[in-house]
Amino acid sequence: MRVLVTRPREQAAATADLLRRRGHEPLVDPVLVIEPVPLLPLDVDGVAAAVVTSANAVPALAETLRGLPLYAVGTATSAAARAAGWPVAGTAAGDGATLARLLTAELRSGRILHLGGEDTAPGLAAGLARSGLTLDHRVAYRALAVPGLPPMTRELLEARRLDAVLLMSPRTARIWCGLVRDAELAAHVAPLVAACLSEAVADAARVLPWRQRRVALSRDQTALVDSLDDPR
Repeated sequence: MRVLVTRPREQAAATADLLRRRGHEPLVDPVLVIEPVPLLPLDVDGVAAAVVTSANAVPALAETLRGLPLYAVGTATSAAARAAGWPVAGTAAGDGATLARLLTAELRSGRILHLGGEDTAPGLAAGLARSGLTLDHRVAYRALAVPGLPPMTRELLEARRLDAVLLMSPRTARIWCGLVRDAELAAHVAPLVAACLSEAVADAARVLPWRQRRVALSRDQTALVDSLDDPR
């Protein structure tokens, strides 16, 4: 299948490699651009652990955090941290809510220093709300939407040269679908499969007339790519 990868370019390469290994043809055209945000010096007094919920936050890890256990959401984020020289104490498969359960099971009190994006899902904060852990969120990056439908995506849709689109987050789905509608190309989506990382992503994508919206069986890119081979 010819598969459009919409995630930021920093993570798209790994997804594209996985698609190639599965026999698909990836086409990378992100709708989000990652912009690092400079952090003030981090005070680690009272911090029980540091967490990163995206590989985009890994470059913000500062040397002052070296003595703290580091937790991550997802194998890709964990791998990015290890590749940057950071040992990972625990990896939560899924989302912030899953990470909260892992943290509350292993830690009893203290501050959780979360390096993440400007826009965050509520799962981590909600999961820690009734525990002895306090969430301290620091913005390490911004994910900025591109101003219009990328030219390559427009050409692929107009030429009907796509089979599927990978959508990793509700925000990405909303942006991509909105750009397609603004470009008056919604009808060109009718032959395509939307491969969605979660039900929330699939719900955000429902504004377009997809042939199918498939949801990954778990919240990781391997399961997402697996959904492309679903015989439905």
